Amino acid sequence: MEDLIKGELDWHNKVNSNFHEVDSQMADIAVFASSFWVNGYTNWSPAIQSALDYIKNNGGIGTVYLPGGVLNCDANIKTYSKIKIKGQGIGKTTLRANNIAVTILLSNYNSSDSYIELEDFSIDCNMETTGMNCTGFSFSNISYSKINKVHVFHSNVVMALIVGNESTSHDNIVDKCIFDTTKILAGNDCLALGSSNTIVSNSIFIGAGDTGIGGQWGQSKPHYNVTVYNCSFINCNLGFACGPLATNIIKIYDCFFSGNSCNIWIIGCDDIKITNNTFNDTTKSDAGNIRLDINTNLDVGGNTFYATATNIIYVSAVIAAFGGSVFPGISKYINIHDNIIYGSGTNSGVAIYSNGNSPLLVNGGNPTTEQLALGTTMKGVSIVNNNLTDSCKIKLVPAGTGNSDFSKVQIKNNINSLGTSIFGNYTDASTTNTTVSSLDTDIIGSMAFVSQYDAIPYWFRTVFISYTSEITMQRQLIKDGFNGQRMTIINNGSPTITIQDDGQNAPYNSNIKLKDGAISLALKSNDILELIFNSATGLWYQI
Repeated sequence: MEDLIKGELDWHNKVNSNFHEVDSQMADIAVFASSFWVNGYTNWSPAIQSALDYIKNNGGIGTVYLPGGVLNCDANIKTYSKIKIKGQGIGKTTLRANNIAVTILLSNYNSSDSYIELEDFSIDCNMETTGMNCTGFSFSNISYSKINKVHVFHSNVVMALIVGNESTSHDNIVDKCIFDTTKILAGNDCLALGSSNTIVSNSIFIGAGDTGIGGQWGQSKPHYNVTVYNCSFINCNLGFACGPLATNIIKIYDCFFSGNSCNIWIIGCDDIKITNNTFNDTTKSDAGNIRLDINTNLDVGGNTFYATATNIIYVSAVIAAFGGSVFPGISKYINIHDNIIYGSGTNSGVAIYSNGNSPLLVNGGNPTTEQLALGTTMKGVSIVNNNLTDSCKIKLVPAGTGNSDFSKVQIKNNINSLGTSIFGNYTDASTTNTTVSSLDTDIIGSMAFVSQYDAIPYWFRTVFISYTSEITMQRQLIKDGFNGQRMTIINNGSPTITIQDDGQNAPYNSNIKLKDGAISLALKSNDILELIFNSATGLWYQI
């Protein structure tokens, strides 16, 4: 974590050094918007625009100072590169949209502006007035710009935007801001991001009808390196969300989430770190406290969850169709570690789904039969060193009826509130064509291996078992396989694993027939048991 913070601070300081250089020049031209005010007017837009134009036409670098009070604006205002707009403070200076003609109160004049700054004022989008549909600010294709100590409120559309692609919109900072829609019934994104090398810090997002921070979904070019830290997301539909092709390299840390329908939902992105956050309960029990679909290189660690959601940490491989684009159902290199999860016995503390041919459809997406037939793959999953209280479970869940693969899964050193190894409930779903390849686990439970259910439709290839104490396998390992299917069980560290012959502990049969009429077999450490399935009898036979 120290390395992560140091890296962010180094980059933050590099960007700020550019700001300081320009700030020293901005101080040379100080223009007061009140100097352009005409007595008797109630519309401040012309005065503010005239102040901005004056700086633009006289060297192009400077600061426009806004007076205190509520400044009614009847027209959109456009700013320029290397100009700061500074008020007297949040709540002391308020720009108020006062006419339905005001659709974006503040925006940039040119599509390639840079070093734009907003500081120390509020923006009232005035959505309580009938017909108003105002965005507080929208900056397209800007770079090296900073929004600092700005409060945007009363909006039921996107409150603020910083958008473009990785080459045209980059190196921007949002710091110490408040985006608040709680005074209306619905909202859209508090802050829509389409900017690379962007930091959002020390800010609050309240009551968004869509998302607190939303990355651009399904764009043609991915954005990258978005950092969100020390922010709060309260009573939003989604706290932070972005979708396929939207963002690569996402870092969310030291944030607080509470009262959202889903705290984080990220689809189809690469290199994601969600660390050291606090997640309170969500308002929709089935959405997942955090939901992470078809991502690569995912690190979820050091977080604290206070949750009753059905699936608290929900990670899935799912075929996703967004409009005309279809994204393959592959999630890989997932590391879930060192989290504290306060759930209950009915929750899944960690649920890893491979959704077969059950697709996620957005904006009219419709995958073909051939695309669905490819199925889904969850590869390289590590669930280690988590503390799951109240016996909430860890699950691997095949869903739907298509091909669902789990490959290289490790579940180790997870404890519950009693300090014992957590029992892994591996599925309560039915499916077909499900494969688990190379499972390494230290799960413990009186019912022995795999599940509290009698019949589990998994097709295992290799199973590593690493219990901390001796254990007896006396439940059905697999209900169905195909004729000639082979499986290997390896004792990967347990003192002894006792395999009981089918029929010895009815009705909890092991579904395994041992050689030479043996009623049990003791696998010592590093011993291997080879099995083959006979579809006629429905049993696995020792080879």
